[in-house]
Amino acid sequence: MVLLNETHANAEHWQEDFQPAEGALGGIILPWLTLLAHVQILLFIIFLVFVLSMRLSKSNY
Repeated sequence: MVLLNETHANAEHWQEDFQPAEGALGGIILPWLTLLAHVQILLFIIFLVFVLSMRLSKSNY
């Protein structure tokens, strides 16, 4: 529970330190780019797990 509170405090502290760029880049485009980057990383990890599990199941037979 302490670790969760520290992580939350660190996230708030990071948000205070981080000043987004002014205009359309910081307001609209930048959040979408970071969101797409996270989604892309998650999809890549899921794809790797899927491929590895398929190869392992094929090697068992």
